[in-house]
Amino acid sequence: MQEQGNDLLRIEHAKGVLIEPNGTLHFFGEQRYESGFEITDENDHEASFNATIADEEWFQNLTERIETPYQKRQDGNSTNIHQQTPIWAGNGIIVILNDSQLNARGDEYNFFTFQFPKNLTLEQQEILETSYTSLKELIERKHSYIDGMAYDQNGNDAWNDVDFSVDNIDEIYDRMNLNKTQGKKR
Repeated sequence: MQEQGNDLLRIEHAKGVLIEPNGTLHFFGEQRYESGFEITDENDHEASFNATIADEEWFQNLTERIETPYQKRQDGNSTNIHQQTPIWAGNGIIVILNDSQLNARGDEYNFFTFQFPKNLTLEQQEILETSYTSLKELIERKHSYIDGMAYDQNGNDAWNDVDFSVDNIDEIYDRMNLNKTQGKKR
């Protein structure tokens, strides 16, 4: 999936999105609910990330700048993106992953992971604030579980007072000092 405006709600149909400090959204993968789930390059976090984002110049520049290279191995495997997203987040990239799937009974199990830098840029704030109402409706409509956390530049937990990550969209927005009224400034 290619970049497209600031339509953050495309995350419902993607495996993930990275939001650069300048507000550019980079979606990857395709969310599918399938019986007999088969992992493909489109519906796997790592494979779809490797196919669409890993080789992009902006991403290579980021990993070089933060001295945390992300390299695909010859056998098709690579450094696990789930291990590196806290470092990317701590260095200015918002990472949202769609971990939804079918459970053993064949019902949708919806789960979104939100990883933030400790300090958001104005462009990132605007995207999140203008997406709040629709994002909250998506989470409620899909009965989604969510997991949110902010990180420092080393990929360490920036919310030291929380034993675990935050699992409520309103609390996440409060902790990130984001307006929940569709982008109207405080």
